[in-house]
Amino acid sequence: RSPYNVAHKLIDVSAKGACLVTSGRLRQGLPVSVELSVPGSKERVRLKAFVRWSTTVESKGRPAHVAGLEFEQRSAALAKTTS
Repeated sequence: RSPYNVAHKLIDVSAKGACLVTSGRLRQGLPVSVELSVPGSKERVRLKAFVRWSTTVESKGRPAHVAGLEFEQRSAALAKTTS
């Protein structure tokens, strides 16, 4: 597998998962790898996740693809920044 960035914008993140705007509609159950920078630090968090839900909504008159990801393991680093 080759890396491919499907994320356009991070909407929300927690220790358990993330919500983001994607380049296309993702299939529910699709496994993905996530790499995030921890705010206020040079630390990067790499997590395995899967697409929990995916939908297309209209934003400013154009379609926008949005997906909810669930991390396989809770991230202790993200738990510190989102609590």
